[in-house]
Amino acid sequence: QWADDGLLDFLDHLVETIRAPLFVLTMSRPVLLERRPHWGTGRRVTSIYLEPLNDAAMGAVVDGLVGGLPDEVRTALVERAEGVPLYAVETIRALIDRDAVVPRDGRYVVAEDVASRVDLSALAAPASLTALIAARLDSLPPAERRAVQDAAVLGSAFTVEGLTAVAGGGDHTAVLDSLVRKEVLAIEADPRSPERGQYRFVQGLVRTVAYDTLGRRDRKLRHLAAAEFYAGAADADDLAGVVASHYLSAHDAAPGDPDADELTSRAATLLERAGTRAAELGSSTEGLRYLQRALELSTDTESSARIASSAATVAFAAGELAAAAELGKRSQALWTELGRLDLAGMAAGTAATAMSMRGEVMEAQALAEHALAALEGLTGTEAPTLLLILALSGCKNALGQIEQAVPYLERALSLAEVLSDWPLLVRALNHYGATHVMRGRPTVGVAVINAALAIARREHLVAADIMPLNNLTALQLYRDLPAARSAGEEGLASARRHGERTLGGWLACNLSFAMWFDGSWDDIDRLVEEGAAGTGAATFHEDITLLSQALARTARGEAVHGEGLAAQLDAEDVSFRAMAELERGIAALSQGRLEEAAELTIKSADTFFGFVGIEDDYPLFWIPAVELALETGRLAEAQRLLATVADAPQALVPPYLRAQLHRLRALVAIAEQDDTAAEPDLVQAIEGLRSYGAPFYTARAQLELAELLSRAGRSNEARPQAEAAHEVFSRLRATPWAERAAAVASLAAV
Repeated sequence: QWADDGLLDFLDHLVETIRAPLFVLTMSRPVLLERRPHWGTGRRVTSIYLEPLNDAAMGAVVDGLVGGLPDEVRTALVERAEGVPLYAVETIRALIDRDAVVPRDGRYVVAEDVASRVDLSALAAPASLTALIAARLDSLPPAERRAVQDAAVLGSAFTVEGLTAVAGGGDHTAVLDSLVRKEVLAIEADPRSPERGQYRFVQGLVRTVAYDTLGRRDRKLRHLAAAEFYAGAADADDLAGVVASHYLSAHDAAPGDPDADELTSRAATLLERAGTRAAELGSSTEGLRYLQRALELSTDTESSARIASSAATVAFAAGELAAAAELGKRSQALWTELGRLDLAGMAAGTAATAMSMRGEVMEAQALAEHALAALEGLTGTEAPTLLLILALSGCKNALGQIEQAVPYLERALSLAEVLSDWPLLVRALNHYGATHVMRGRPTVGVAVINAALAIARREHLVAADIMPLNNLTALQLYRDLPAARSAGEEGLASARRHGERTLGGWLACNLSFAMWFDGSWDDIDRLVEEGAAGTGAATFHEDITLLSQALARTARGEAVHGEGLAAQLDAEDVSFRAMAELERGIAALSQGRLEEAAELTIKSADTFFGFVGIEDDYPLFWIPAVELALETGRLAEAQRLLATVADAPQALVPPYLRAQLHRLRALVAIAEQDDTAAEPDLVQAIEGLRSYGAPFYTARAQLELAELLSRAGRSNEARPQAEAAHEVFSRLRATPWAERAAAVASLAAV
């Protein structure tokens, strides 16, 4: 593109007339085609257009330039280069200039003291590259250079109408066509992109450099024009965050101007609106980010209290329970300062609920009780009172004080009925039903939760069906496995659709147990990956999916570490503590430490039994505890644990637990050297587990029966049981169990 006309004429003539074998390679930017539209189109010419390198190729370029880059820095370099090797080369040269990258053994590597020389997580474009791009922009005609600067204010993508608004009018068609030909801009053609038909910068760094060439006054005027343009758009409600960003950029360009405070105030109002809108659309993490920024900008106490309260609610949905607790307490303090104890009570209810779910149960209870006492005797405080007593009932349940939770729930139900507060009535009924189950009334409890679900759907309450679906998943898990799986999948889909990360964590947890039982073990891995990849920090209940994963991996003979729930070993919430103990026990089992595994699983079963008896997730603890007690020769412990279910009213023992009772009773009988008593129990266990839909434990019972029959010399009867078990274990990739079944089948065939 820098060649003069004489050189270009010569190359044209040479290619057309040469008869000797000659290869001519020319490289140019697309701008050359403005001077020579037919360049590269002759019969003896092949044109190759170089597209940006993909991430894998760029990664290879970066690795070839310098070794030992931390993964996050390598990724940042690849992303920033946007497929242009020169960008990566120049950035690394800048690191070499600062001795952050040094030569060693014939190649460049990251210096050992790199952290003291440069912040690798905040790499900026090197001056050499910035100067290179600036020179290219300076070479553009004035109209094109102005258009690039105006477009840079609008962002990486923009419409013709937006550019016209920022530029103050005019027809930009010819200018934009030229910039597309020069590959400064491109037209978004992806049919799946919401920006289809818009113009965009081919390279983000070009936009950055163009923006930096604007003076502060020019930046401010253009940002104000952009804000006015977006504020007047048909979808302005969805663009509140964009408008706010332009007001903030205008403020930052001239912070000393008389209108600086007004611009900040406008931005705060718009950010609050954007946060609320994002949360309504199910993007709770984005909504929280907007609201937190609005809170930073707010200088008015009442506005700050209102924004903090909204942010606490959105943070709870986003799974950011620590942030929800802190924002709720901040809002409570501000509303109290303003004398609005009703609104302070609402904020305290949100904070207490978040704290309780984090395991900070005693502190949550104290906060809720103090806020509730402050409302005594005040009129018009039914709504915050309802929220606070629901929080207190949750604290009582978490502490294992089930009976003490009942009066709170009954009071909550009365208040919700009086207020016709359907969302809180659904929530109260859901908690009330779960409490009935924990009190040994499963039929009543499930009926109440189904009533909560029916009200949520009747009143078309957005996302109110999530919590009842979660409890139905948990409470049907040991009674009707397909129904539990169906409710869990429906609830999790709803949670994700509405951005409810906290409730989604509960559902992922309960759904993972259903997957463990029905043999969908690979689906558990998917749940774990989706939880880790989601926005915000993983909730405790999402962490419990690691327990389900550990159970499946242990069955497959893989070692697990059991640290996912370590922080809950001293939790105030009894169920949290029991889960953490069980996870440690399963990890010890996977690593062959049987004595330790037995101690931990027995401890976890006792902890959970003291919490709710045989209800809720007791089978999860009870089964490995009995198995490991027998495997380590603790027959008395196994007999004691067996009695917790055997001595319970059998009408209250769910089908899965009843089937496992037959199986474990048979194992205890075998340990007592009473194979005759064990056989009918194993037959009933196989029938019950198969009917329930648990292939792994059905196969376990078949293998145990095959071993019993083989010892009795009944090989013809043992072999089909062992072969059936082997087929299931092989399908589940439970290798140790498949090998054990194969050995029994082989022995029976002799």
